[in-house]
Amino acid sequence: MTEKKVYDIIIVGGGPAGLVAATYAVRSNMKTALLEKAVFGGQAASTSKEIENIPGFDKISGMEFAMQEHAKAEAHGLQTYYDEATEFKFGKDEHQVKLYGGETIYGKAVILSMGVEPRRMGLEDEIALTGRGISYCVECDGNFFKDKVVTICGGGNAAMDAVFYLSKLVKEINIINDTPDFLAMPLYVKRLQALVAEKKNINIFHQTVLTKLNRGANNKLASVVAKNTKTGKETLIETEGVFVNIGRYPSTDIIKGKINLNEAGYIITNDLMETNVMGVYAAGDVRANVLKQVAVACGEGSIAAVSASKYVRTKK
Repeated sequence: MTEKKVYDIIIVGGGPAGLVAATYAVRSNMKTALLEKAVFGGQAASTSKEIENIPGFDKISGMEFAMQEHAKAEAHGLQTYYDEATEFKFGKDEHQVKLYGGETIYGKAVILSMGVEPRRMGLEDEIALTGRGISYCVECDGNFFKDKVVTICGGGNAAMDAVFYLSKLVKEINIINDTPDFLAMPLYVKRLQALVAEKKNINIFHQTVLTKLNRGANNKLASVVAKNTKTGKETLIETEGVFVNIGRYPSTDIIKGKINLNEAGYIITNDLMETNVMGVYAAGDVRANVLKQVAVACGEGSIAAVSASKYVRTKK
């Protein structure tokens, strides 16, 4: 019979909130497990720029910060599962977390830090063409489009990051923005304007959305149809890649009906990161907070771990 694996604290998600929570938990002598299905660092690890708002660092990449924090936690006894949660069963004294690999682990406390997922455009063939021209991670896939024509959907900070990153690699960039002006920070917009003047290979389409994705002979993306929402004019754009940066949504589908969420699907907590379920906490971008920043996530992760540790001690 397989031995039941019971932890003091199970942390779901290896972004900044989850990693800092893990460090605080193990340093509090909590037997701690961390689940991460993809890459440590979450959204911070996928940014093209160095992060400047983490206390203690002048500048550091999201990936480097994540690797350092994970190594520090493992050095103090963290158990890492490279897996994802597929089901939660929250109980009075113990919580069950079923993993994709089939195993079930148990925790006296659980910290939810699953982060957010990229929002899709909702177009026909979008899912089928993902990995065949459609991408949601410029740092992951940008190098595949060297010297090619690409299209970026979005007008916020993430879209600007994508432009800055790809401008060093690709032949031409088309920016599809559904609003009259960019929603990115003024500093980003100013930098983009300078880049457009310098490169002269960046085309901007305001008040425009993509309406169709066209495949080529190799069954990969070959072109898109862009429609101006003000005039109704449609434009065929030949492009081999579309990088989608139109927002994020919380990864909370798995806990709907089990944990209180707000209208947008983010987890509701109090100042101690406690959810409505005893022994269950939330931290980071998945939480209903006013600012999605690495420094905020780190702070919330530390609070969640301290709160969870105090709770677990009351159960011993």
